[in-house]
Amino acid sequence: MLKLLLACPLAAFALSAGGADDELLRVRAKGVALNEGPGARAAACEQAKVAAVVQVLDSLVSSGDLRPVQPIIDRAPFYVRSFREVGHEVSGDGGIQVEIDAYVCYRTVRADAARLLLGALQLTGPPCVVALVGEVVQGAGLVSMEKAGPGETLLVAFLRDAGMDVVPPEAVRTLYAEAELEALAIGGDLALCGRFARANLADAAVLGVIEKGPRARVPGGVFFANEANVRIRVIRSSDDKLIDEYRERVEVQSADVGAGIALAAQDACEKLRQRIIDAIVLAVAGAEPSNDVVVTIERPGGRARFSEIAARIRANDAVEEVEELVCGAALGRFRVAYAGSMREFKEWVVSGQYSDFTLDAHSVVARNMIVTVVDGDTGKPQAQ
Repeated sequence: MLKLLLACPLAAFALSAGGADDELLRVRAKGVALNEGPGARAAACEQAKVAAVVQVLDSLVSSGDLRPVQPIIDRAPFYVRSFREVGHEVSGDGGIQVEIDAYVCYRTVRADAARLLLGALQLTGPPCVVALVGEVVQGAGLVSMEKAGPGETLLVAFLRDAGMDVVPPEAVRTLYAEAELEALAIGGDLALCGRFARANLADAAVLGVIEKGPRARVPGGVFFANEANVRIRVIRSSDDKLIDEYRERVEVQSADVGAGIALAAQDACEKLRQRIIDAIVLAVAGAEPSNDVVVTIERPGGRARFSEIAARIRANDAVEEVEELVCGAALGRFRVAYAGSMREFKEWVVSGQYSDFTLDAHSVVARNMIVTVVDGDTGKPQAQ
């Protein structure tokens, strides 16, 4: 999973235009002017607008390093739709301080911050995302999730077009039963969704469902009114936080019901494209630094050996928590809360006395370790 590096050169940046339907966020802030001249009060109000926008940016970038979003700060008054002065006072050194309620165009700040932060992310590697979309057809119920449907395929395509690393849908389906995938897509609880993202080594999970079907025949004609209702959630892997949830409804009239339904679903997803991308970027930018270790076990063979390895890891006094992410015959994975040396951790895991197998740690990169189960009798990797 990606760790964000927020030190990057600032590229040329064109401001978004805040629309009339932008979400206005009221922020109270103070500004100071160092003299009492004719324009001092207005200058103090401008400083207060900057302070208000910085407060919003601080809520989006938890690291506190706002260098990548400096273009927004430089033009902060642009993002304040209106303001109301709630107080002022003259300071002892001849200056003036004002306090205002600023109405900040939150959606525009959020979108522009995401665009700038995405540029910073691309210096260290793209965000990793796991996507899953279920499809419900009117009168037929939930479509099989054995393979990715049209909605999920479209979502994966536009995330990749945005420069993101998306876990292959076919790889996801090797780790989970279809019923588990259905539960995640339709509305799994946030803890389950965050764990799903961590199990797939993703920074965020994009989960949703598309309900689609012909609503009615258009009166007096041969056309059908076909509709699609899309619900998408973006969940951060590091803390199970719901970053945002989006809903979109599109209706398309067509003589061909199948084509109309497909077009309605595609249009609904397209309308949410940029907002989903923005939410993913902000999910990564807002993640707190972590010392967690991810341990991947190749060919554990099942629950018994998986549990032995988990017990060995838990026995380390420096380990605070072990979260089991996925357990299967071909692959197992843990998240380990451990702040110590990776060299010492690796030695601890592979030197354990296991019942009928040993472990070979053949890859340790940063805080990620991959081990292979080796049969204790033959010394060869366990057969799949």
